Amino acid sequence: IMQVKDTEGDNYLGGKNLDYAIVDSIIIPYLKENYSITNIMENETTRNILRDAMKFYAEQAKNQLSFKPQADITSQLDEFGEDDEGEEIELDMVITQEQLASVLTLVFQKAIDITKQLLKRNGLSGSDLDKLILVGGPTYSPVLREMLRKQVTPNVDTDIDPMTAVAKGAALFASGIDSDVKEELAIGTVALTLSYEANSVQPIEFVTIQLSKEECTGSIPSRLFVELVRSDNGWSSGKVEINEIGDVIECQLMDGKNNAFTVNAYDEKGTTVPCFPKEINIMQGIVVGNAVLPYNISIEAHDSGLEKNVVKSVKGLEKNQQLPAVGTLNGLKTRNQLRPGMTEDTLVIPIYQSEHNADGTSAIHNDHVFDVVITGDEIGQVIPVGSDVDITIKVNRSQMLKLEAFFPISGDTVEKDVKIEARSVITSHELERLKDSANLKLCALKSSSAIKDLETVEAEKLINEVNDRFDGEKSSEDGRMHLQADIRRAFLKMEEVEHGHEWDSIEAEIREEFDRLEKANNELGNKYDQQVTAVRSQIDTVIRSKDVRQGRIVLDDINSLFVAVTLIYQLMGFIDFHLRNFSTIQWKDATRARQLLQQGKEIANTNPSESSLHPIVRSVIDLMIEPPTSGPGVSF
Repeated sequence: IMQVKDTEGDNYLGGKNLDYAIVDSIIIPYLKENYSITNIMENETTRNILRDAMKFYAEQAKNQLSFKPQADITSQLDEFGEDDEGEEIELDMVITQEQLASVLTLVFQKAIDITKQLLKRNGLSGSDLDKLILVGGPTYSPVLREMLRKQVTPNVDTDIDPMTAVAKGAALFASGIDSDVKEELAIGTVALTLSYEANSVQPIEFVTIQLSKEECTGSIPSRLFVELVRSDNGWSSGKVEINEIGDVIECQLMDGKNNAFTVNAYDEKGTTVPCFPKEINIMQGIVVGNAVLPYNISIEAHDSGLEKNVVKSVKGLEKNQQLPAVGTLNGLKTRNQLRPGMTEDTLVIPIYQSEHNADGTSAIHNDHVFDVVITGDEIGQVIPVGSDVDITIKVNRSQMLKLEAFFPISGDTVEKDVKIEARSVITSHELERLKDSANLKLCALKSSSAIKDLETVEAEKLINEVNDRFDGEKSSEDGRMHLQADIRRAFLKMEEVEHGHEWDSIEAEIREEFDRLEKANNELGNKYDQQVTAVRSQIDTVIRSKDVRQGRIVLDDINSLFVAVTLIYQLMGFIDFHLRNFSTIQWKDATRARQLLQQGKEIANTNPSESSLHPIVRSVIDLMIEPPTSGPGVSF
């Protein structure tokens, strides 16, 4: 019984990485020793041309050394052009198993680390595995096989051909997919509907047979009988009467074989009647489970408690969920209003593919798939800001997605197809900035006294590998995608560390902001002593619990109370700011807004008071056109 329990991997790690490792660590050093190629290597274009030309010979050596102790590599004299001094470059070298092992070990180790990580996540060790099956050409390498035996399990299975394993698996999987076979039937043919499992580990399989009257051609016998006969003639069902309601036949299967059954139809006189289908096949001895999601389906949403945008996994569409599948997110809130017929009113729901541990992480470090955009044209009544919205996402066997957004306030349901298109490739400049950002973040974490060196080991290892590979891979699209994926993994590792210490920074901020509040209250007459005391009690409670989300709420309370304590200064600051930035703000009535602000400025300069300025500020706020919220259109 073949089932996917869990998946892990690196989409960009494969044979090409091995080839370029051989080029950079064995072939290029040979060329540097025998030719003058300094100018060629210093120019990015010529360096990449040379590396790409050498890749063919690296792959040739890799393949030979899977079965031989050494590989002879020779090229034509005029194949690569001239070196810096005009001498024709050619290859005439021997690469040994020992040389290859020292170069490929680092690449293979990444795959082995992924394997060990997968086992650990599932509470398994290598000794729990009956077999470790190898798939793909690189697994012929004796270096990899020996590393696997030493680090994972001695039970490495080399009986299955790595080059055909995927094709065999695909065929087995395809054999179990239900399909509606349509065929133009000859006149007088009886159409039948047969339902059964294409793969089975049982000695008997149940086959349901029904008459499909609407698809039959010509007259249908008043009584119809069907017989299933196994291809070896060792078993027959006998004649079973069939109608539109149908019947179930217990088919006896031969062990470990493909069981083909001929379908025969008869009328009440025993005369053979043409029927369709004429044959079915049931494979005994194996069951192939459904395909699964290789990643979480997530949306980007605003976390109101933490005041940041994060990816939120859709419940029911987690990694390893069997397909087809349906996932839901209920109780989300709209961050923009939608007015009927207003195309400019939009609600954006970004869809992401993310790893199993990415829930709550920054969206930028996950794989963006598509932005679902809902406009005012698609709803029947006003959806105010803060309205409930329930999201349902359906995924079919082919991993195609459809999103439904339901608005309880209006009863509207909007359906959208999610288009999964080719990702745009990051540029070298963007990638360099991302790498620099990762290095800076790592330095900040390592310099924190609250974070131990052990906590940053995994992220540091990833970032160091990226730094080492950067110049060699940044020039190709595939290389940039690989580097970007590893930088994202490093950021996720660093976010894990940050989350582990998130309370430390919040506690420090709470204490700092409360000190500021107490100082302001004391200096301005102690009018809010009672409220300050209440907030101090909240702080004591949340510090004992170390609850990050509650800590954010307490911070909001402190800041709100600070505004109340310093209200007169807040009001004067508001008027001053909006006068200075008047032209950058959208107004419903600009003339009236300017009049009010000028009036407020005069009061502030002569005899300011909360009672005189507060109504003016409220009126100004009412005249402001609030721009749509940027980022994701929903929050939680």
